[in-house]
Amino acid sequence: MFIDYQSAVLKDYERKKADNVLSNRLIQPTSAGLRDECYAVCKERHTIKDEKVLRDFFEKQESAKDYLIAINNHEVDKFKPLANFLKGQVRSTKPVNIELLAWLIDFKPRPWEHGKNYDNIEFGKVEEEIQPTVAVESIKGIDIPPLPYKSGKIKPATLLLILILVGAFGYIIWSIIFVPYHERCMYWAGDHYVPVSCNQQFRDTIAIAYDPLKMENFRRITTPDTITTNAIGRVWYYKENNILEYYTADGYHPVKNYKKLKPLTAYIISKYIHPN
Repeated sequence: MFIDYQSAVLKDYERKKADNVLSNRLIQPTSAGLRDECYAVCKERHTIKDEKVLRDFFEKQESAKDYLIAINNHEVDKFKPLANFLKGQVRSTKPVNIELLAWLIDFKPRPWEHGKNYDNIEFGKVEEEIQPTVAVESIKGIDIPPLPYKSGKIKPATLLLILILVGAFGYIIWSIIFVPYHERCMYWAGDHYVPVSCNQQFRDTIAIAYDPLKMENFRRITTPDTITTNAIGRVWYYKENNILEYYTADGYHPVKNYKKLKPLTAYIISKYIHPN
């Protein structure tokens, strides 16, 4: 019965919350936070088996990228019933909200199957699932490449990826070792991050943990008139009161860190940057 499945999902949620393995957006759920969590989870682990819950909640889309856009544009109030349920403000919620929660916390086995026994699930042990083989043409927008031919030589693309990963890891290690201890935090200085002491106080912002990648790559673009369509995929924006800010990396607003940045589009460029 679905009530048994719901009980198992909630037990897994409480267990993972107690173990502190969930994001803060799930530990302290809000409507906006749940939408942001959906975006992050879909971006990280979009799978075929979760198509049903995504379709039921966000309507059917053609690809993982389309689901990300749908999530980003979904009304925040749609997440309020689940947020209220998790906070104990209501005693019940719709099955689609339970399925959404199961997806967010990576509950297994999911989704609910009629006739399946959910009474004695051993959390941490998951039944081996056999995923059906699906032709690439049947899943629009989801690229499933063929298994690569194995040979003794490393392909140039593989070698380049290895070099990039080694370089990124080396940069992080270098930052940890060589950044002075008193500068192991950073704060937003208006258009970039600056290393500071973790004990330093600021009036309009707070110091956060030092992030070498964000320190190096996250900038506010102060001359938006230089932005062209070539920046699509490389620039993100934040909009408030019809005023837009542009940034060089994805993530959250550096001051209003509960606000997710959105990817730049041709529409935004034509309407706000280079209007006719």
